[in-house]
Amino acid sequence: MTTLSPMMRTGGGRVAVGVSLLAVLTLAGCAVSSDTPPGQLFNQPVGQNVNVPFDAMLGDQFMAVRNAVAVVDGDTADTASLVVTLVNQALEADVLESASLEGDPLVLSGGPIEFQPGQSVGIGFDENATATQQPFGVGPGNWVDITLNFTRAGTAELQILVVPDGDEYVPLQSP
Repeated sequence: MTTLSPMMRTGGGRVAVGVSLLAVLTLAGCAVSSDTPPGQLFNQPVGQNVNVPFDAMLGDQFMAVRNAVAVVDGDTADTASLVVTLVNQALEADVLESASLEGDPLVLSGGPIEFQPGQSVGIGFDENATATQQPFGVGPGNWVDITLNFTRAGTAELQILVVPDGDEYVPLQSP
C-alpha cells in the first residue's frame, strides 16, 4: 500500500507543480518573443507611431504615421522640424492639410502634401517635404503635442519626443 504525503492527499502538490510549470512556460515565452539577442541591450526607437483614424486595423483604409519626432537645432531649440514617414494605406488619395506643434502651426514646404494610394512620404528628409516651426523653444528630452490634419483620414493627435539634431538626424537623409 502506497502512503501519500499530506500535501499530495490535498492536491497541494499538483497545484505547486502546475504553478511551477506555468512559470517556466511564461519565462520561456518571454525569451521567444524578443527580437533582441540574449545578453544585448534593446534600444527602443524614439519615434511615435499611430494610424489615422486611430482605431484602424489591418485591412482597413488609413494613413500610417511612423517614427514621428521633433528635431531641434542645438540647445537653443529656436527651430523645430517634424521628422516622420507618412504612408497612405487607403484606396483613395489623401492630403495632409496642416500640422501643428503645441498648438502652433508648422510651415509645410510647398503647402498641403498629397498622398496617392500606397504612397510613402518622408517629411523632414533631404529633398522631401519639410514641416518647421520657428520660434519653438522646447528643448530636447521633452514631449510635445502634435496634430496632423488629413482630408480623408481625419485628425491625428499624439505626443512626440523632442530630440537634438545629432548625427542621427543631421544631415537628414532619405531612408
